[in-house]
Amino acid sequence: MRPEVQELAAKTMVSLLAREGIISDTFTKAAEGRNYLIEKLLEKTDEVYPQLFEKVAKKLTWAERKGLSKDVFAIPEKAPGPGSYPMPDLAHARNAWQRVNAFGSPAEKKRVLRKIKELYPGLYERIMERRKK
Repeated sequence: MRPEVQELAAKTMVSLLAREGIISDTFTKAAEGRNYLIEKLLEKTDEVYPQLFEKVAKKLTWAERKGLSKDVFAIPEKAPGPGSYPMPDLAHARNAWQRVNAFGSPAEKKRVLRKIKELYPGLYERIMERRKK
């Protein structure tokens, strides 16, 4: 059931139960307060969602990957194939760092880190701060 239909059904049910005297006005007011909070939360989510979405790397199609400049790959000689670590945006740079840490060789880690330093200095600084801890 769609959320808006569920919400309408819940409001209708609360109204009917209150009218029949099955639930008190206190409960009705609490339910209305809950609905108000849910509405405000949904508004805030809609407001913040685009910013959250920017932090998630969009999956590159093969055509998009082939169309990228070799300058955005950490290991350009493998580009656009697997293990080349494309970084066309900050989200992909984060993803490249996570993947090379999980599956890459020490040499690949150095190359990815060097490319992150070149393209995304702020991310590089955060990585280095975390490595110190």
